[in-house]
Amino acid sequence: MLVHASWERWSTGLEPPSLAVFRYRICPADQPWLYDLLLPDEQQRAARFRREADRHRFVAGRGWLRWLIGQFTHQSPTAIQLTTGPFGKPELLTTTTSGSNWHVNVSHAGEWVLLAVGPVPVGVDVEWINPDWPYQDLIASSFSAVDQAQLAASSTPRALFYTFWTRKESLLKATGQGLTNDLLAFSVSKEGDQCIHGLQTEASSWMIVSFTVTDGYVGSLACQKLPESSRFFTLAATSVSIDPPTTD
Repeated sequence: MLVHASWERWSTGLEPPSLAVFRYRICPADQPWLYDLLLPDEQQRAARFRREADRHRFVAGRGWLRWLIGQFTHQSPTAIQLTTGPFGKPELLTTTTSGSNWHVNVSHAGEWVLLAVGPVPVGVDVEWINPDWPYQDLIASSFSAVDQAQLAASSTPRALFYTFWTRKESLLKATGQGLTNDLLAFSVSKEGDQCIHGLQTEASSWMIVSFTVTDGYVGSLACQKLPESSRFFTLAATSVSIDPPTTD
């Protein structure tokens, strides 16, 4: 079920593909310049996080999201106008100057952030495969009979559970609905074209691709149609045109 993601190093000079997934490992040294990419209300939101790790994840996710949209649309990151859907999905507020309407999504877990940018509605999710968490408690209330049967037959049910969970999360984030639907009403175990039954959405089918983000982390991308030129990239401060602050 997991496809091989060939992670390329992203650099400023690359031409943005039609759809791209980006991974970023949170680095505390990057926080100051990522924070500077946020608008005042986003900086205030960051300050409200009590746990440093949560604040770092938010700053990294929103900062890189602004930077990437700027790359795709040829705008300054701080000029990007973002709004939030009713269930928390970030969306571009206006049509961009690049001639394309870009869609975005972001997810984070542990020390990793996952982002997606594309010409169609997209959703991404990344999860850390916690070896101690009692995942079995959620199976009956979260997965269809088809998915439950595959979990029961799997030789690696914990890893498959997290894969299924990222598929469900990414799909519901792509629709902009979040975890508000009947989670038992649709299956996420099908490969390729994802037929949805009981999910309230204008599209009748979606594509879901699942992949390894790094050891111990799994991710999924959902979109209405998967372009042939979709690619996977790794973000790092050393390969973009932003000079992170130096420390004495």
